Amino acid sequence: MNGLKAKKIAIVISLFTCLNVGISYAGAAGKFKDLDIASIFFNGRELSFKQDDVPALNVDGTVLVPVEAIAEKANLLAIPDPDSGTTKLYKPNVHMIFGLGESKDGKGIRDLFGKVKKGVPIDFSVFVQVDNLIPAIRSVKLDMVDSAGNKVVSSKEYVLPGKEDFWYTWELNHVVLNYTGKYTVRFLGKLDSDNTYHVLSEKNLVCE
Repeated sequence: MNGLKAKKIAIVISLFTCLNVGISYAGAAGKFKDLDIASIFFNGRELSFKQDDVPALNVDGTVLVPVEAIAEKANLLAIPDPDSGTTKLYKPNVHMIFGLGESKDGKGIRDLFGKVKKGVPIDFSVFVQVDNLIPAIRSVKLDMVDSAGNKVVSSKEYVLPGKEDFWYTWELNHVVLNYTGKYTVRFLGKLDSDNTYHVLSEKNLVCE
């Protein structure tokens, strides 16, 4: 690969580096309409595409990746506008903390943790701080999934008060995790435009 091609690829990868994600490019992995298919690894895992989707392509040394695929992996909102031919990307700031409840004075979080015991029921709270939530989000909720993506817990919905910045606390009761390893708590938002929940942030909880 010559210096010019390497520089083009670096520019594309740098965009996603700014979003705090790890993305790397491997060599050609087949053909799509006479163009080389690029293998893209996101945080160490190869990006997969459905049979009818346009894959990542290497065009004259520049790697082009469908924005929907990157948005899904990076927890971005990708909102297309067919009339103007534009796609708007949004990345809200979401911080999640696990705790056993609020402090006695109601001004803090009690007993922070990141690990739980296998098979032992636990009641805990997920404290979520959100800002820069720009697009029209109708409601938000939490899901917890295991390493295979199976849903373990789903919270109640919280209908947003029309604010870009807010705090909210979900109480999850009698949660039992039966397998060791990582579980993922997902913060999801439902768009007004498509009535679909999209993952906006993820945080791991370890069961041991």
